[in-house]
Amino acid sequence: MLLKYFIILHIIKPAFYGRICKEVPDVNNGFYQTGVFSKFWVTKIGKQLDPGYAYYRDNISKAPYAYNKVKGYF
Repeated sequence: MLLKYFIILHIIKPAFYGRICKEVPDVNNGFYQTGVFSKFWVTKIGKQLDPGYAYYRDNISKAPYAYNKVKGYF
């Protein structure tokens, strides 16, 4: 089982997709705030976002999200 996850995460490296919204207010770390759609975002497992982003996780869905307070990007 461990070998299966190693192969998926380190050899196949699936992509993650998301959307970036700008002009998101610094309230509740950007969660449930309004913003303006900026662009789509695609990355591979293990790649980090630009500096300035803080990582969070929704308590209900357990979904991760990132917010940049300086740029107002969610």
